[in-house]
Amino acid sequence: MREIGSIPPDQDGKRLADYLLTLGIRTRVDAQPDGGSSLWVYEEDQRDAAREALGQFLQNPHDPRYAEAAKQARQLERAAAEKERRYRKNVVEVRSRWTPGAQRRPVTVALVSISCAVALLWGFGSPASHIPKLAELWITPIELVGDNSIQFVSELWKVVPREPWRLVTPIFIHMFLAHLVFNMFATLDLGSQIEFRLGSWRLAGMVLLMAVLSNLAQYYQTGPYFGGMSGVAYGFFGYIWIRSWLDPASGFSISQSTVVIMLAWFVACFTPLLGDVANAAHTVGLATGVFLAFLSIFLRRAA
Repeated sequence: MREIGSIPPDQDGKRLADYLLTLGIRTRVDAQPDGGSSLWVYEEDQRDAAREALGQFLQNPHDPRYAEAAKQARQLERAAAEKERRYRKNVVEVRSRWTPGAQRRPVTVALVSISCAVALLWGFGSPASHIPKLAELWITPIELVGDNSIQFVSELWKVVPREPWRLVTPIFIHMFLAHLVFNMFATLDLGSQIEFRLGSWRLAGMVLLMAVLSNLAQYYQTGPYFGGMSGVAYGFFGYIWIRSWLDPASGFSISQSTVVIMLAWFVACFTPLLGDVANAAHTVGLATGVFLAFLSIFLRRAA
């Protein structure tokens, strides 16, 4: 990249950059302390042509061709963004997502490890067997009355001030093997990508927010007898889906088949065929991920 000249404060360097883009010359305009701007050209072999265009612009900055170029430049930028989006959509970044040692993903691994450890230590089975064993993980204490009737031991607002971890820990409870396998696969796949792109601390913050909101939603819909990572997994999905679709430069990618599977399962869970499913957790988790994606895009473009 080479700086080719300066533009005075009373002239809009973006108009010139748009015009040069229509000529196939990629440039960058940087603000200067005096209110003016400097013009940089990316390709060395285009600096002479860009310098000549800069001279013409400074002589007649109000030439109609600069205003006409703005619309064409926007079309070129949209076409380039669409091309990039399609490329990322069709390319599976295997190295960045699966190669051992290519990146560290401690938060994702911890989520999967804790969930599997809980399943191995306390197992699956009837409520009579696992409710007492998971006493500290339910969102509020619950107990069995008879064989299958569930009784609230305490209201949420009474429990949370002294046991705040309960707002998060239900994500580690899985009722049966298929439930565990599906959630762990989605968590490992999607969580790894987010952790690689955003870092472990940001992923941890996202997990806490998604877990708390999805668990609260499910509690107020069905009571305390629920569990699973699916609310967080759908949050991951919503975040990556929107970022890869509307912000292809972010580096996030998701296959069309994954989108279809996740959305089809989301809808199927509302049918009577699947029985009791944590639909409130799915919905709020997905909505949280989508919201965070739009917020990230807004902040990225506003910077």
